[in-house]
Amino acid sequence: MSGVRVLDAREGDELSLDVLARVAEKHTQRDIRITCDLKPIPWRGADWTAVEPSKYEPGAPMGMGPTAEAALCDLLDQLEEEEHA
Repeated sequence: MSGVRVLDAREGDELSLDVLARVAEKHTQRDIRITCDLKPIPWRGADWTAVEPSKYEPGAPMGMGPTAEAALCDLLDQLEEEEHA
């Protein structure tokens, strides 16, 4: 995966090969930071976030989900929508 680095994903939170292949195919020069921030609410749908730290500012794409993989997929969907807009 030339140029793609997934930063801060916790050990044991493996991303599927399909998701990693998607990252490598379309996003070859991006750093993506995936972090877990457990909130004090029962809803787990936004525990994980994925952003491009070098390009992040308010309003920039941010993936969210209950797992690292879901957050990354959400971010990739947003980036692809942005490219096609």
